[in-house]
Amino acid sequence: SKFPLPTWEKLSSIDHPVKKTMRVNEQYLDFVEIECRQRWKDSFKSLYPYRYLKAEKGRGRDGYVTNKRALYFNKLMAIEHDFNIVNKGRKQGPVYVRDWTTLEEADESLKDLEYIQWYEFSDEVKELMKKKLQPSLKELKCSSQCNSCTRPKRTADISSCCGMHESLDYCEQMNSLKLIDSDKPCTKSPFMVECTKACGCKAEKCRNRLTQRGRQKALLIFRDHVKEWTLRTLAPFRKNEFITWYCGTVYLSNTRGESQHYDLSLVFDAVRENGEKNPLIVNAFERGNESRFISHSCNPNSYIQPTIVSRKALSVNRAAIHAARNLEIGEEITMDYFGGRSLGDNDLGDVSSMFPEGCKCGSGNCRFTKDLVDNFNKKSRK
Repeated sequence: SKFPLPTWEKLSSIDHPVKKTMRVNEQYLDFVEIECRQRWKDSFKSLYPYRYLKAEKGRGRDGYVTNKRALYFNKLMAIEHDFNIVNKGRKQGPVYVRDWTTLEEADESLKDLEYIQWYEFSDEVKELMKKKLQPSLKELKCSSQCNSCTRPKRTADISSCCGMHESLDYCEQMNSLKLIDSDKPCTKSPFMVECTKACGCKAEKCRNRLTQRGRQKALLIFRDHVKEWTLRTLAPFRKNEFITWYCGTVYLSNTRGESQHYDLSLVFDAVRENGEKNPLIVNAFERGNESRFISHSCNPNSYIQPTIVSRKALSVNRAAIHAARNLEIGEEITMDYFGGRSLGDNDLGDVSSMFPEGCKCGSGNCRFTKDLVDNFNKKSRK
């Protein structure tokens, strides 16, 4: 902008469409406020005193905003704007960014994020993808007889449909997936398989392209006074409804340092040149979308559904995030970072570095309270 600072504007000078958008946004945020007040009760005002900004008296310095908190709010709006340029370009719903706390300004952590709504692939993964990772999945495509691609099982009139997940046979030993005849027993696939351009169904009518169509409902990146940045709903979600998917850079192995806290395994193994089998890793530390702000909970309200779009291999799948139960407007979205594993389980990872002061999920069944982690570490050192 050519202006050194933002300016205060009279409400009467704001265009009607902008006013309408502002009112709708405030209605969304009212639900978040209600949810926070229900949780924090009388402490809400002291914990989140910046729910509303107070306009400065007079015109300030030549009409410019000088209030420190208002300037910080403006920085967050600029970041929100940049995020939504990407969302609009990908025909996604908007995200909003709000910080009502008294904590130190935290816009830099958001500015450092390259906001994307897709996968980036490391050079090593690109080389790996040139090779034949697993048996081809090209046979997984719909016929032109499919209408909505949401039938769970095949029927006599339709012999092939990506949406027929109960007709997909998964072999864990071979890490393969194939369509089976309707009269044969089936090991239900842990995957969802989305339709692609190769399918005979019509893309505009197909209801089986969730991650490709992307998130259609608004979400809020909200700063919690304990957990820092979190993610909240700004629309209701039904149980099992798609929320968003975990975007980032795909690597062959886990990253290191603070970055590893944003690692997510793609669950199914990729076979390397040396015969080693390990899942690919998606990391959202430097590049990612709103899903990177989802907090851990030992009693989560969302889950990850491995989803196939690319037919190259099972290992190149998408981590779609679905609602584990009905979600109300304003609720915080949470997931279990550890897949239900507890202290002492294999491949749990370094819980102490992720939760140095213990897990903050507040669940009655929390598996990683500070006392539990400290006691476990003491026993491990003996």
